[in-house]
Amino acid sequence: VLSQFIEQLPLGGTDSTNEILREISQLPSLRVLELVNVYIEAGFITSLALCTNLQRLLIIPNYDDEMEFTNFLVAEAVFKLKGTLKEFHWGFTSEMLKEADVLFDDG
Repeated sequence: VLSQFIEQLPLGGTDSTNEILREISQLPSLRVLELVNVYIEAGFITSLALCTNLQRLLIIPNYDDEMEFTNFLVAEAVFKLKGTLKEFHWGFTSEMLKEADVLFDDG
């Protein structure tokens, strides 16, 4: 079966992140996962925690509405993989940075 040889997987632009994570957690050789422009929602912590083979992870979430909740879910989910992850990259979109700038603007 070809799936046993997949070591790296880039995923992007999906709103079915939890379903995809549950499926790819079954790939025994998957070590590198890139989640770009994905929706992070309730259940993400549990779904990502299933991916116990991951050693490198990149997450750039879609920050449509719930910036604080999205950041909380990402942080909690990654913490669950602290025993296996060797490298973690967390990207922020320009839209999220603009929103954060408005929140923390002193002027």
